[in-house]
Amino acid sequence: MPSVGYETRRMGANVPRPGGAGEDEVDRRFHRIQLGLTLVRPVAPRWMLIAGVQGSTRTDFESSFDLALDTSWVTYVMASHQLGDTPGFAVSFGLVALWPFDGLPVIPLANVTYRRGPYVVEVGLPRLTLLRKLGDTVELGIVGALDVQVLRTRFAPEMQALDAHYLRELQVRAGPTVNVHLGSDLWLSSTVGLSLINDYALLDRQRDNLNIPGLKMGPTPYARMMLGWRPSPAREKARMSRPAP
Repeated sequence: MPSVGYETRRMGANVPRPGGAGEDEVDRRFHRIQLGLTLVRPVAPRWMLIAGVQGSTRTDFESSFDLALDTSWVTYVMASHQLGDTPGFAVSFGLVALWPFDGLPVIPLANVTYRRGPYVVEVGLPRLTLLRKLGDTVELGIVGALDVQVLRTRFAPEMQALDAHYLRELQVRAGPTVNVHLGSDLWLSSTVGLSLINDYALLDRQRDNLNIPGLKMGPTPYARMMLGWRPSPAREKARMSRPAP
């Protein structure tokens, strides 16, 4: 199942100049484009194996684009187990690998999904989702997520003495979301909300934190759109109930 996503947000910070001679203000609006591919396969009754890869490119459409500098990668493997005889109550767990990374290259994933009537609740790490279905074509709700990303950086010549080669972004975001069924298995998800926590860190060549102060931000707005493929409940139930050939 392929997916295509777009996100825009603002990043601003006061970065100390080398030698402590004042600060440089960084204020830029970034755009992130995501391409992903997910494979889903039943391996036993009530069990599914999920694996995927996602590449994210970041640009401000002003600086020159470099694929190596402005792209990060995520790969993940998860197992999903249906609890009980009725589809809609499932637990999923797995691992996700990040590149580039700062501390741990692999982190755990876990969530519980519960569907009852028009309501959908997903609780886990790194995402929380509360949805209400309006018929078969629209879902309204609230989504919250933890997002960690490490990117290689470019600096103006006067700031290169900082010896920073990577930027780590840690964000906690929340906002209302709308999912619209466009036909067949195609869905469009749109979210406009706030990044409540925006923590940045400059890393050296070995991806160790340089501990430069003044890189945190207050809440900032963001917008995100994701076009993806989602199997219908009937097809999902059929896959969950039959073993793999």
